[in-house]
Amino acid sequence: MKLFLGINGHANKESLPLRYGLQIQETHQQFCKLHNATHDVDGTKTQRQNEIEKGRKHYLGKLEIKEIDPNKYHKIFETRCVIEETKDQSKLSPIVTLLRDGSRSDLATTQHIGNMVKRGKLDVKDIIEYLHPEYIDGNISDSTDVEEIYQEKILPSRQGLQIELDGTGLNTSHDLPKIKESIESIPDDESIQDDENSLSFPPTFKKLELNSSVKYKYSMADAFIENVWMDNEKIYLKVIGSSEKSKTLHSFKQRSHLAVHHKKTFEYLKSRIGQRAIFAVCMSEPCKGFLAESVTSIALQIMKQ
Repeated sequence: MKLFLGINGHANKESLPLRYGLQIQETHQQFCKLHNATHDVDGTKTQRQNEIEKGRKHYLGKLEIKEIDPNKYHKIFETRCVIEETKDQSKLSPIVTLLRDGSRSDLATTQHIGNMVKRGKLDVKDIIEYLHPEYIDGNISDSTDVEEIYQEKILPSRQGLQIELDGTGLNTSHDLPKIKESIESIPDDESIQDDENSLSFPPTFKKLELNSSVKYKYSMADAFIENVWMDNEKIYLKVIGSSEKSKTLHSFKQRSHLAVHHKKTFEYLKSRIGQRAIFAVCMSEPCKGFLAESVTSIALQIMKQ
C-alpha cells in the first residue's frame, strides 16, 4: 500500500519521533509504503465517530520510509497506521498518525506532547533524544510520565540558558511571568476541537499586561499556520484568521541587535506549518496586526526554561 506521510503535521512531528525515533525532512521521504497491509476492523471501529465519518482506518503492516538519500531506505518497521482514505484517485491516502498499541492512553500521550511542542517547551530533537528511549523501555504510558521525564532530564540539560532581553524593553521581574502566564492559559488543542487533524479553527488571543515602559501593546495569539517565509528582512506568516479565511501577517523589519529574535521566531513558526502555533501580535497603531518577533522569541525562551 502506497501512503503519504506529510512533513508538516502531527504524524511527523510527534508520533513518528516518539514511537520510532525518526523524523522525515525531505519531500521525497513523504512517499512511503506499507508492506503486508492488513485492515484492522476492530481498531477502526473503536475510533471516535467523527474519525470514522472522515474515512479513517487502522492498518497493520511494515512501513518503509526513504532515507534523506533517495536511493536508501530506513529500516522497515512494524507499525499501526491510521490513514484517511482519499476519494481523489490521483492522490495517496495520508497517514494521520502512527501507533504501536493503538490505545487511547497512547494517543492522549502524544496529544500532551503536541501541546508541549506548540508552547515551545519541547522540540522534535528533545522527543527523539529523551522521550523515545523512555517510550521504548516502557516508561511512558501517560502524560504524567512525560512531565516527570521533562522535569528530571530535559530541563536540567538547559541549565545556564540566558534569555535575550537587550533592546526589547522587557524586564525579568514583571514581564517574563506575565508572558509565561499568558501562554499557559491558552487551551490545549483537543479541549477546543475534538479532532486532532482539524485544527484550523479561528485564532484565540490573550492580552499581555507588560510594564509601562514598553512602547506597544501586545497579545499572544494561537492560530493555524498555513505557510511561513522571509522576504525583505521580514517574516511573513499565512494563518487562518478570525473570519476563517487565510490572512497574511508580517513582522517588524529586522534590526541587527534583534536578529537573534527573528531567527528563533522564524525557525519555530516554520516548524509549525500545518499545525497551530503561539506567537505575539502587536495591538497598537500604526503597527496593529504585526507579528511581534521579539516578544515571540522571548516567550519561546521562557518556555524552554
